Amino acid sequence: MKPQVSTALKLVLASLFVGMLMAFFNITPADIWNQIPRTLDQAISAVRGFVEWSGEYILMGAFIVIPVWVIMNASKFMDKVKRKKD
Repeated sequence: MKPQVSTALKLVLASLFVGMLMAFFNITPADIWNQIPRTLDQAISAVRGFVEWSGEYILMGAFIVIPVWVIMNASKFMDKVKRKKD
């Protein structure tokens, strides 16, 4: 079977299956279309909530992590400079 025919057959069968599920749950395409703005709003709210929640912890951790990182990298840099002089 040609790949295009195989793909078309898979799409038809998937569409039939999804259509039957939607009919079983009494969902119409208009219902889904009308829920898109609400779903996007909920997703944006969830991301905003996560950023607000995690922001404080990120700042607290950065207070320790960033200076340690700077010290470690400064010491590596100093080792490289010392090796070049030798």
